[in-house]
Amino acid sequence: MRYTVVKKRSGEVMVIDTVRLRLMHLRRRIFAWARVMEEVKAKTGAGVHMAMLGLTYDTEGTLVKPSVWEEGDIREFMMKLKARMGKRLLAYAWVAELQGRGVIHYHVVIVYTGRAPMPDKAYRSKDERGHWRYFKRMWWKGNSHSDFNVRSAYYLTSYVKKEYQKDFENFPKGAHAWAVWVSDSALKMELRYESLEKYKQEMVDEFILQDGGVGFEEAWEKMEWEVQRTKLAHKLVGDGWEYIGQVHGASELVKWGVTDELLEKKIFTRLGPGAFSVSDK
Repeated sequence: MRYTVVKKRSGEVMVIDTVRLRLMHLRRRIFAWARVMEEVKAKTGAGVHMAMLGLTYDTEGTLVKPSVWEEGDIREFMMKLKARMGKRLLAYAWVAELQGRGVIHYHVVIVYTGRAPMPDKAYRSKDERGHWRYFKRMWWKGNSHSDFNVRSAYYLTSYVKKEYQKDFENFPKGAHAWAVWVSDSALKMELRYESLEKYKQEMVDEFILQDGGVGFEEAWEKMEWEVQRTKLAHKLVGDGWEYIGQVHGASELVKWGVTDELLEKKIFTRLGPGAFSVSDK
């Protein structure tokens, strides 16, 4: 179900395109991660590298036994990668997309020091302690493509612009669309800040810069409290939103004056009082 409909107490109606909203969150998070990683690279110097790992499912069984997507595949791969690289892995981000054949494909960008392994290769190599070990393949469900010459973390953002490959309605149940991770606590705080909506960033900045300013964590708590207080105030004066339900497509919304053209331009659309009849409540 793509569209969520909520109704204001005054009679005004809001129609939300949940797919586009999810895509907006994806882009915000990935761009925030890329900005933080560019700062890390600038501060650290030539010792930090970036690589793109593409993970594909072999559904035909040409390289391994036929494989299908299962919930937790990407999580298990990232856990193996973190265990393999240890402290050399500084950060990662990944996005999922649907290929033309309808199978999920993962694009993973890693930020690291030293050397990075190839996901679908088994080989002997030295571990962090300098001991020779035999490492099994980390991606066991197909093949991978590795590009070790990635110059910028923004390389991943090119994969979040393809809306036709982000049809979340067709994703398998339980499939996540993206994830980001950084290893340092200070960087995690910066990533949280960069991921905020603009008005929330401004609130955090204002609390920090006030007379007798507070630290980042306290400013964050003040911002969250203020946001919740404002929402409650709107609700108490009858300015809240009443949830109605979900609909399958714009064709079901035509009777309320919502068209495909209108929804293509906005993530949400507001309609004036009277859009719903009594029987629609």
